[in-house]
Amino acid sequence: MLTPEQKLILETLIDSSSLADVLESLSEIADGKAQHIAENWQDKSLAAQWNRAASRIGTCAGSVPVQTVSIR
Repeated sequence: MLTPEQKLILETLIDSSSLADVLESLSEIADGKAQHIAENWQDKSLAAQWNRAASRIGTCAGSVPVQTVSIR
């Protein structure tokens, strides 16, 4: 679970770009982790899990209609 401070940082990222942008970035990070695991740890099962996560997060990013909204 994120700390309150980490949640604030995440909210600031969303507010400064969009929820879709943050989700797309998370998808890219998960994809990079999958690639790193596959290349350096040769753990195909774990790499596949990260690939599935990247794909699902990417799908969510493409489905989010919410644009930047500053509430502060």
